[in-house]
Amino acid sequence: MIDPPRDAAEAFDQFERLARSIADGAALVRSDGVTWSQARDALLASAFRPALPGFVFQCLSVFKYREFILLYHPDPGARRAFVDQLLDPARRVRAGLGSGADDRGSAPAAPPTERDPPPRGSREWML
Repeated sequence: MIDPPRDAAEAFDQFERLARSIADGAALVRSDGVTWSQARDALLASAFRPALPGFVFQCLSVFKYREFILLYHPDPGARRAFVDQLLDPARRVRAGLGSGADDRGSAPAAPPTERDPPPRGSREWML
């Protein structure tokens, strides 16, 4: 049995690892579905919610996410860059929690508000 994440920060870490791995083209294993669902549910009920990209809301399952990201671009590097860009606001929230380092070195920041523009190069429906 897969243990659910202990807190929202751990949920984000699990979710980010899985999203990036799938963007890179990794094959899914059965436990990925459980990890996706548990981490997604924890994030949607947390302070991360305002900073989450649209695909987190739209992709209810890991299979829907895989379909979405593989259709985005044929190149794994482009998919990974896209996912990294969209997860950057949530990564700043994660860094602000103080229990983990932000591998990009960003300063902690508040989650984006409705007035913040979408990330450059993104499509609004994906946010």
